[in-house]
Amino acid sequence: MFQKIYTTNNIVTLKIDAEINDRKYKKISNVFDNQISKFGKIRVFLVVDHYPSLNSAESLYYDMRVIKVYAGQIVKIAIVCDRTWKKTWIALFGLFAKIRIEYFDKSEYKNAWKWISGDS
Repeated sequence: MFQKIYTTNNIVTLKIDAEINDRKYKKISNVFDNQISKFGKIRVFLVVDHYPSLNSAESLYYDMRVIKVYAGQIVKIAIVCDRTWKKTWIALFGLFAKIRIEYFDKSEYKNAWKWISGDS
């Protein structure tokens, strides 16, 4: 299930542990729209607990469709996840979406936050 959305200035934090259905997609889109109207561009801090739909590159691409829509307004994305083999899929998604995306293991949560909130 979709857990929470937090906002801290221009950073939108999404904590998810299930597929992003249409209702959840709309809620995320509304938050993105609101933050983009305030800050122009946003950063996304995505914390993903293991869930089945991230077990294939195709399902990751589908679940990240909200990112594709807002790619032009996203500066960078930090993804904190529990499966290192997903790092390759996340990197490929970043190339297709043309967004700076960095993968962090769950043990690197603080480093991920430092990276997403930093100037670079």
